[in-house]
Amino acid sequence: MKLKLNPLCSALGAEVHGVDLSENYESSTMSAIKKAFHENIVLLFRKQSLTPARQVEFTRFFGAVETHPLGSRVGAESQPEILVLENCADTPAPRNDFWHSDISFAEFPPLGSVLHALEVPGEGLGDTLFCNMYKVFEDLSSGLQKTLEGLRALHSAQALVLRNNANDN
Repeated sequence: MKLKLNPLCSALGAEVHGVDLSENYESSTMSAIKKAFHENIVLLFRKQSLTPARQVEFTRFFGAVETHPLGSRVGAESQPEILVLENCADTPAPRNDFWHSDISFAEFPPLGSVLHALEVPGEGLGDTLFCNMYKVFEDLSSGLQKTLEGLRALHSAQALVLRNNANDN
């Protein structure tokens, strides 16, 4: 199977054609997908029909798959590795309408996240945006890069919890 990649923009991202993720592929195809991920940071596979179990199986190719440390929601057919995010009339929407990097507060953050949208709202009603922070750093002046090199930051889940709780009141 030959993958076809169409760049989404100059900073990051590629749309992948010629792959049905519900099927099993030989290691060469999966290696090509992994290489494309490392080169493009974000991959878009349109119109995929994945069971929760198959989504976890595909994700495992990239490394260990863990449950979200802040908990999950029921609904992923006994796949605790899947965090279900939904915005229904009877289910409050999770507070993630801000720039963030998934689980950056972990001692060993994950390589990335897999998002499988079952329903996509209209434009502006739930957009997921991505930013290439490698490129952001590269575009800084050399002086600012030197200032930032070697600095460390503390990422805390507590800030997220406090923010969410404040919005619930």
